[in-house]
Amino acid sequence: MRRSETSRFTQAARAALPHAPSGPPRGWVGELEAAVLDAVLSVRAAYGRPDTGVRAAVERYRTHCTGDDLDDLDRLASTAPSALADVLANHQRLAGQTLKACAAVDVAGRLRDLDVRHAAALRADSAEHRRAVTGVTGLGPLTWDYLLLVVGAPDRPADPRLRRFAERVLGCPVSEDALGVAVQHAADRLDLSVTALELALWRAQGRHARLSRAA
Repeated sequence: MRRSETSRFTQAARAALPHAPSGPPRGWVGELEAAVLDAVLSVRAAYGRPDTGVRAAVERYRTHCTGDDLDDLDRLASTAPSALADVLANHQRLAGQTLKACAAVDVAGRLRDLDVRHAAALRADSAEHRRAVTGVTGLGPLTWDYLLLVVGAPDRPADPRLRRFAERVLGCPVSEDALGVAVQHAADRLDLSVTALELALWRAQGRHARLSRAA
């Protein structure tokens, strides 16, 4: 990628950041329970601030778990969905009227049954792991992509939403390697971690898509 293109990407990223809904700066790196809750609760929902919305719901669950690191899917999978909804103070439903809390418990159970209890065991290139998420009614590829991003999976491929952002900015196809170069360059210039920048752009793009549909 040419220097002029990385500069344009960085400028566009800087402009997009103020429009990104607030989220945990590092995502939920190394906390698969938190990441599953975030990914499911974020479907068709406003992300909110630290004391509202999805982020607040995850932190309520952490408090319920006595402040532990949220990285054991056996605990989440063993929680009654109705009790979880009460802990989260979230009784929203997915398409098909599945309670989001129920979907989160279902995802946790499916991954646990594949011996994925902790973040380190999740594999971006595993078709079984992907189906454990996308096989739940109301969830799909976008939820899987976001889960990989928010948990900081090291082997995750370039996120389609971020690639679309880059291609819209640059006006040409962008390869996975080129996107990686552009994101790293922008993160360095903006004094952010790569994960923090990717999450901010992901959420900003989601907001852009919602506004476009409403226009």
